[in-house]
Amino acid sequence: MDLLFDTHAAIWWADDPVELLPSANSAIINPENTVWFSSASAWELAIKVRAGKLQVDVGRLVDQLTRNGVRLLGIGVDDAIAAGSLDWTHRDPFDRMLVAQARRLRLKLVTRDQAVQAFMSAEFLAA
Repeated sequence: MDLLFDTHAAIWWADDPVELLPSANSAIINPENTVWFSSASAWELAIKVRAGKLQVDVGRLVDQLTRNGVRLLGIGVDDAIAAGSLDWTHRDPFDRMLVAQARRLRLKLVTRDQAVQAFMSAEFLAA
């Protein structure tokens, strides 16, 4: 199974895995699964740090994730078009990008966000 971290799930997994549901934690550490972290999440975190809404060393987080086998997912033109074209009233551009990437690449989005879960139907893994 291929998984894509929602931003909050990546932070929880890196800093305090007990925040995640046991089923999500099991899927993330399963060596048969591939886990991805999107550039959209790094961008979102950097903006929140700059605005004073969050205290996290984004570079350290990304390094920690990659040292633990998480792969990095860039943002392509196809992702941008898909995110902008979603038939979804949700306005958060980062959530839109993660949903678009998960759908395009057939990844399960690891999230606790109720709005994302409702939109994605079975295409998510509850965090």
